Amino acid sequence: MKSKITWFAAWFRILGTRLVAVVFFALLLFTTHTWIENGIVDLVLESIGFVLVTLGALGRIWSSLYIAGNKTETLIMVGPYSMVRNPLYFFSLIAAIGLSLSAESLLIAAVLFAAFMLYYPFVILEEEKKLIAVHGQVFRTYAARTPRLVPNPFLYRGGGEYLVDTRRFEKSAVDTMWFFWVFGIIQLIERLHETRILPVFFKIP
Repeated sequence: MKSKITWFAAWFRILGTRLVAVVFFALLLFTTHTWIENGIVDLVLESIGFVLVTLGALGRIWSSLYIAGNKTETLIMVGPYSMVRNPLYFFSLIAAIGLSLSAESLLIAAVLFAAFMLYYPFVILEEEKKLIAVHGQVFRTYAARTPRLVPNPFLYRGGGEYLVDTRRFEKSAVDTMWFFWVFGIIQLIERLHETRILPVFFKIP
C-alpha cells in the first residue's frame, strides 16, 4: 500500500511540474507585463532579478563544494549545511525568485513558486528518509537544531577539509548555469516582443 502511495505521489509531482512548466513558457512567450517598458519598475525588477539569480547560482556552487561526492554516505554539517539542511534547494529558490522578477510578472512568479512547491518538498522528504536510514540518530540530532529550508546565519560553522568528486562538482556547476540560460531566454523573448517579432496576445500583472 505504501509503495502505491509513493508511486502516486511521484507521478502527481512529475505531472504537476510539467504542467506548471508548460504554463510558465506559454505565459512567457505570448504575454507581457503591465509595467511601462524600460520604465523604472521594469529596470528595478530586472536588476534585482539578475542579482538574485547570481546569488542563487553562486550559493549552489558553494554548497556543491561540500556535497560533491558526499551526498548520502557522509553527513555534511558545516559550511552552508550548518545553517540549513538543504542549501542547494534554498539557493535554487532564490534563483527562481530572481527569474520571476526578471520576467516582471507577478503571475509568472506565482507559477514558478508553484513549480518549486510541487517538486522540492517531495524530494527533500525522500532524501531525509535515506539520510535517517544511513545516519540514524546523528541526522535526527542535526535536523533538530538545523532549519530545513530557511537558513539561520547564527548557526554558521566553518568547514574543514573534504575530498571533492570533481566530476560531480563540475556537473553541478554546469547544471547551475541553466539559471543564467533561462534569464537570457527571458531577456531575448522580451526583445522579440518589443520588436513585434513574437506576438503578444495579452498583458498580465
